[in-house]
Amino acid sequence: MAVKQMNTPYYNAEDFINDQINETLEQYERWLKEKGETEK
Repeated sequence: MAVKQMNTPYYNAEDFINDQINETLEQYERWLKEKGETEK
């Protein structure tokens, strides 16, 4: 309950790790797209 009241974006370590993985995968997809466009 106290963690929720602190307005943190993550409730536990698992939420933080999942968010970091998702962010990294999205950045990697964008990088692959950009790399593909420059190679054409």
